[in-house]
Amino acid sequence: MPIINGKTPFIINDCGSSGAGTTGWSKADTVDFINQLLDQYIVNNNFTAHVIVVVSHADIDHYNILPSLNTNMVAEVYLGGLDVDYNDAMKEWVGRVQNLVGQTNIHHDLRKTLVDEIRGYQVGPYGVSFKMLTVNASTSMVDNDDKNADSIVTRLDVGEISITNTGDATADTILSALRNVSERGWELKTDILVSPHHGAESHGSNSYLVGQAFLPQMVIFSAGDRYLHPRCTSLEAYYPTKQLLNRIANYVPRVTQVAPHQVRCGRDNQYHYKQTDRNVWVTSATGLIQHTW
Repeated sequence: MPIINGKTPFIINDCGSSGAGTTGWSKADTVDFINQLLDQYIVNNNFTAHVIVVVSHADIDHYNILPSLNTNMVAEVYLGGLDVDYNDAMKEWVGRVQNLVGQTNIHHDLRKTLVDEIRGYQVGPYGVSFKMLTVNASTSMVDNDDKNADSIVTRLDVGEISITNTGDATADTILSALRNVSERGWELKTDILVSPHHGAESHGSNSYLVGQAFLPQMVIFSAGDRYLHPRCTSLEAYYPTKQLLNRIANYVPRVTQVAPHQVRCGRDNQYHYKQTDRNVWVTSATGLIQHTW
């Protein structure tokens, strides 16, 4: 699994926001932070770059930061959903990238439920694999009734650590991913899960069945101040009470125990704050989450 043209990739998997949330970061703050990461990446990578951008689907809060980023380092783009659903700023940005890297490196209007290894490579002693587990799993590629179900689900394996990003996946998306990985002999179980749809409870995005499918050790809920995300039931889907577990067949949660910290979730039309020692994290309560190993 060679490094791509001598370059270790930098992966951006969704990059947008529909509000400042509780951290108070503006769009400019976010752009500055990403540019700092890219600058450090360039230095660490001997001043070469291969940036892979994945946008799970065409909801603006998953891509509206991208048009503010420099296109010069971007080598590949993968877009979930339909091209027509992206706004003009994003289309223009993708066009600029295409002019630099060529049409074959812009992957869009992807066929339904595509599953593929995007890249495999070696970083030091670690084998790295970046996979697309499904895309465009909604029932139609003609209308855009269910953009969330069209989300690209990606999995990054670095050595023995796995991270899965689900976009705004629904039950249909996850069932498609489950079928695909079964056919390939891959695994859906993951160490770190970025939860579907910011922790929504609708359309099966964060049900006990999703918890059973992914069996994460750590769950991250990326959520701001809208829609009461994540819902409290969504947190509970990954570490049900013993009473609930007795009613769910063959579910042995893997969420680990960590130092107590605060989480926030929505129930009964209001936010609830509570302490937990479970390895679940809510960005609206903890702010920026960085995981290193």
